[in-house]
Amino acid sequence: MSNEFKYVIESNEENLAYFNKLFTEHESKLKEYKEALTDINIKLDELNRTKNLYSLNIDSKKSVFSPLREKHGDNKEAKIFEEIESLTSSQEEYEELIDNETSYLRSIAKKIKKLIIAKSVIHDIYTGKLSTNEIISEKKKNPYNINKINTSRNAVIDLDEFLNE
Repeated sequence: MSNEFKYVIESNEENLAYFNKLFTEHESKLKEYKEALTDINIKLDELNRTKNLYSLNIDSKKSVFSPLREKHGDNKEAKIFEEIESLTSSQEEYEELIDNETSYLRSIAKKIKKLIIAKSVIHDIYTGKLSTNEIISEKKKNPYNINKINTSRNAVIDLDEFLNE
């Protein structure tokens, strides 16, 4: 009987290692996207402040009631508006990428959690702590509650972060 379990255990371990690796790769992508979004938000804030300075455009020699506006800052102001539009577009793209990565990480986390539960059940069946009759009758309601796992790099993946959102 141990020979049959050998293939099941190896297959489960390979799948678990694959999804752990996939999870850490996509988690690092998510961090990169969040960092890029933070940089964009900082640049947008700076440009909006600079834009506000140009939009004041107050000249002490000019009459308050004059309808004409000075044009000496229009070129710089136009460049700032173009850059703000470009950064706003990039900001929206990164927000969409972050949402997509987060949902993908949630699906991977669910698969990892199922593989961990399967690993525990396989181990319990192999050691005799659990019989196949107990599994079929489903008397116990998921006694295996494992939310954190160790990857091969000794880093802990917190599955609850992605499963509870």
